[in-house]
Amino acid sequence: MERSQWNEFLTLELALPKLVLRCFTCEVSTSGLRSLCWKFFLGVLEICPEASRAETVSDENGFSERLRSWMDFLNKQRQRYFATKRDLEEKPQGDEEDLVSNNPLSDSTNSPWQEYFTREHLKRNIRQDVTRMDFSSKEMSDVLLSVLLVWSVENPAVSYQQGMHDLLVPFVRTLMEDTTRAASESQSAGPFEGENAELRRLFMELFDRGSVEADSYLVFDKLMNDAGLRAWFPRNQPQAARAEQDLPLFHECHE
Repeated sequence: MERSQWNEFLTLELALPKLVLRCFTCEVSTSGLRSLCWKFFLGVLEICPEASRAETVSDENGFSERLRSWMDFLNKQRQRYFATKRDLEEKPQGDEEDLVSNNPLSDSTNSPWQEYFTREHLKRNIRQDVTRMDFSSKEMSDVLLSVLLVWSVENPAVSYQQGMHDLLVPFVRTLMEDTTRAASESQSAGPFEGENAELRRLFMELFDRGSVEADSYLVFDKLMNDAGLRAWFPRNQPQAARAEQDLPLFHECHE
């Protein structure tokens, strides 16, 4: 990953259509920046954050400000994801004296255990599909399972359906590859060799290996909800939309 490539991403002149063209011509396929492109294309990040529009690319502070704008947003979203995940992993903590509802054996609809067991059943269904893909990496399988579970609980009208894991895999794989590359390049200061520690720190935060799971959720959620691919998975929705119907991402690409 060369500094010139980072200049392309951080410059004020770079517009989204230009970035799309560079991807179609495979100019970023080996750059280690593919996962960042996905964040731009799906609207997770603004290619030119409002907070840094006044900065110039020749100014070192301008580079830092652009990265800082991205990281301020990403860190909040990452924290939100992991907080939601922790909540889902906890077992019910209801009224200990109310053994009628706060009881794993209770069939009451008011029992918090009913929701817990529903999530466990959902988790088993997701794990079954992920296991069939036979990944050699346990990390990959764990990320897929967690992201799909959180998304399904957050989107109960659709929940999890077979095939969603196939859409998620490319995001997870690309994020893993880019973070691995960034970690390797950090040993030689990466594209910011010789520059201030703040810039290198922001670079490593952007490609943080521990945030692959949260970032995978962010791009997958944008793909499903904002780009409209949830319409491919109808569930209890009359006349649910199919691929030929309104998919905002496809319309934007053809405009």
